[in-house]
Amino acid sequence: MSLPAFSKHVGVLVDAGLVRRRKVGRSVLCSLEPTALDEVAAWVTDTAAFWRATLDRLERVLDEQSPPQESQSRQHSTEQDA
Repeated sequence: MSLPAFSKHVGVLVDAGLVRRRKVGRSVLCSLEPTALDEVAAWVTDTAAFWRATLDRLERVLDEQSPPQESQSRQHSTEQDA
């Protein structure tokens, strides 16, 4: 990876608030901003809970709409006998 490409990637992380960059003499030091990840973790947790609940509701609806297993197997064997 070239230095300009690396600098651009670091710049994106700095703009996102995930990395802090500071100059010390001729060096540029970068450090992670762990508190910025707290917001990401909270979003992931909330989103996972939303989808878990949504998929649970979908499963219940599909279970209510599907016929019982016994009648399906009976219907299947009756069709084969005909």
